[in-house]
Formats: sequence, structure tokens, C-alpha cells
Amino acid sequence: MEDFVSAKHHGKEISSVDFGSSGFNSGMSRRLTLVTDGAWLADSLLGAFVWVAFDRNGFRVHSQAMQIRAQTAAMVEVMAGVKALEWASMEGVSEVIIQTDCLDFVRGIKCPESAHPLLQPILFDFNSLCTKFQLVRVIKVCRDVVEKAYSLAKGALHSNY
Repeated sequence: MEDFVSAKHHGKEISSVDFGSSGFNSGMSRRLTLVTDGAWLADSLLGAFVWVAFDRNGFRVHSQAMQIRAQTAAMVEVMAGVKALEWASMEGVSEVIIQTDCLDFVRGIKCPESAHPLLQPILFDFNSLCTKFQLVRVIKVCRDVVEKAYSLAKGALHSNY
């Protein structure tokens, strides 16, 4: 995963959503960029996601890969965001920028009630986690920005944990 850093995490912003929480009171003012992606096999309903956390200087500080069962590819993508936010919350991070190539994710967090019914509970969990941060920004980026994460997710999908 070390070579992921060379891919950087800057890409053309296609769509984004900001969340803020005025009630968050943390002494740590740390911003991280979380690059997320997933892979999914429709025939087995097996999915895998990867998220990679970068600091302000573009250095990888943490990452996670996980296999899950999911009924849609979008569920895998959104779960990557949920798990990344859970980790960032435990680390005391105050500002998060999430980069994803999943438009259903970005559209769904804007209006979870309009999302596919299978996505709604996961999106509500995501939005609830957002209240723990001063800022959460979710950006829809081009596929090439998350390509290395996708490759890692595909690898995780086919590995025997």
C-alpha cells in the first residue's frame, strides 16, 4: 500500500457535500483526506472496500481493507465512508475530506430519503457520524483518483482473510 501515496489524492471535483457540527469540542484540529473505494461481486454478494487516510502533507497515516456482504456495489462504497469516519472519530480528527468515485454516495448523503432503500440505513449512519466532526466534506472525484484504492479493494475481495 505504500505506493498509494504517490498517487496523491487531488482530483477534479465533480460534486461535493459539506457537513458541519458546531457542537464538536476537540482540542485536536487535525484534517485528514480519506480516499475510499470498493469492489463487489454480484453473484456472491461479496464486497470489499479500502480507505486510506492522508495527512495535510499527503503522507499516508492509516488504511483499512475489509470484506463485507452487500446487496449492491453502492452499499460497499458507502460502508467504506462509514468505517473511515468511525476510525477518524476514534482518533480525534476534527476535519475530514472524503474522496469517492461513487455518485450514489454523494447524492445519497445530500438526501438519504431519496436514496435506494438498501442504502438509507447506511447513509443515516454516515450522517450521524458526521456530527462528531467540525467539518466533513465528501467529494465526488474521477475514477483515476481512487484507482489504487480500487485495485487494493479488488485484491481484498479475492483474498482469504
